[in-house]
Amino acid sequence: MLWSGVALGAPDPRPQLERFEEWRQGLTKPLFIPTLIAIARRAGRTADCAKTCLDLARAAYAIMAAEREDASGIADVYVDACRVVLLVSPTEAAEFFEQAIEVSGKIGEENLSRWQALANLAEATGADTVDRPELAYRFSRVAELVVAYNTSFSWDYALESMAALSPSSAPTIASRWIDRKFADREETLGWLAAALVARKAIDPRDAIALLPFEGRWTGIVMLKRALEASSDAGERDAIATHFIRYARHRHHEAKDWLRVGRLLDQFGVDSSDAAELARCVARVAREQTSRRPSRRKRDWKLKRQRADWDAIFRDVHLNVPGGVADALARYRSSEPPWAHDEFYAEAISRVQIGQEADFLKAIDAPTHSESLMASISSRACPTTGSAVWP
Repeated sequence: MLWSGVALGAPDPRPQLERFEEWRQGLTKPLFIPTLIAIARRAGRTADCAKTCLDLARAAYAIMAAEREDASGIADVYVDACRVVLLVSPTEAAEFFEQAIEVSGKIGEENLSRWQALANLAEATGADTVDRPELAYRFSRVAELVVAYNTSFSWDYALESMAALSPSSAPTIASRWIDRKFADREETLGWLAAALVARKAIDPRDAIALLPFEGRWTGIVMLKRALEASSDAGERDAIATHFIRYARHRHHEAKDWLRVGRLLDQFGVDSSDAAELARCVARVAREQTSRRPSRRKRDWKLKRQRADWDAIFRDVHLNVPGGVADALARYRSSEPPWAHDEFYAEAISRVQIGQEADFLKAIDAPTHSESLMASISSRACPTTGSAVWP
């Protein structure tokens, strides 16, 4: 730096700069990139030193191009080179800037590669079943940083790796992600439960108790694991009852319930409820298909219209099983499309204070089952929950 400063400060810097360039070319190790950029910047603002400015900027570019650095670091050097030569050669500066833009497009790719390696390392670290809550927290912070710069992110593998580091801390961290709207609640709950069960951090019979929460549950897998974990016939009956009670409130096709029935038969559990639900869903699907209007002739009916909720709930007692079923039947007799979530939101808003528990019992009552299946099986209305049936 001193030599270059003296040379650039001389009345005629060219002889000194030629000697400097010969010395630089003979070095076994090149000058540091910040040094080259600094000298080039001063040369670009000194008369008759344009060639030196361009040569040093190109040297810095060549060194960085050969390095295995982050895309962001390479782009920063290219931008510095662009600024250095801008006064000397706008064309050369534009080329450096184009290179910086091209490299910037790759920012994030190396983050995903490093994140994948880190997740693999976390998975391997958890093989010794030692709880590492602090390490799991740091891992989660890295995940938050990576996902901030990448739209494609493997949440399921992140949760598996975090559960491997600290099964006890994983639910807390996942809850924090959900509260901050950082992760999707339904997907996170399903993936986390599956990861904890796979690592035997929680009992499958405890995991299936999470079904009342909205989540993308691998329902039949959870049921199978819970039944496998139980050797008591009474407990298996309770597991099946619990599963059907909550799974029937989600959208499942007839073939799904048939699979549930076959699984229950495999473990010696009564499958009559699953078979009845399969028949009910199949019947409703046939009815919907037979009376679905032609889109060409009655396309106007597919437009969403506000339902007459006062008429639907008139003289209906929502604290008794038959009342909810009657209201649902009235709603489904109106023009489609029908919105399952809107119906229940409206029903909840009309429940009188003190009758909330009776309302929930009315929804869960067997007499309400067929009407409920008819509603959630309709293709014209969205579902209130989601499930994954592998």
